[in-house]
Amino acid sequence: MKNFKQIIFAALLTAVTFIFINSSPLKAQDASAVTDTYMQDGPSLYVVVQRSDMCTMCEDNYDRWNKEVIGYYSGRPSIIFMNYDITNDKTIENTKADIDKYGLTDLVNANKRPGRVLLIDPNTKQIVKMLDVDLATTDIQNYINEAAPMKHKATK
Repeated sequence: MKNFKQIIFAALLTAVTFIFINSSPLKAQDASAVTDTYMQDGPSLYVVVQRSDMCTMCEDNYDRWNKEVIGYYSGRPSIIFMNYDITNDKTIENTKADIDKYGLTDLVNANKRPGRVLLIDPNTKQIVKMLDVDLATTDIQNYINEAAPMKHKATK
């Protein structure tokens, strides 16, 4: 009789647990649905890298920057990367379209230096952090993640 009561109790406990888990809003997401959970309501960070033909640091890190940093964030359209070539007036003119488009011209020009990476809050148009392009990839990624944490939609 004692075993029978334990079996009934275990069955009831299992049923209650099953009902609770299935009614909880805290459910694991399927991998294909993960991209839908991130907010699409505007940029969370502008990242401007300034380069120059005379900047050895820029040239030495160009491929790594494109592959390991920009490539890493290719799935996060809320982070907008811009390249600003400050070699001369012609290169500035050719690369300033996005800088102008997002209203960053004065801010970026006031902080002009080859090899500098500016992390800018799109809402306040203020510099969150200034980095050098030759920092380790993981350090750059950590600073970007800190400045633009992933946001999730509220669950219903």
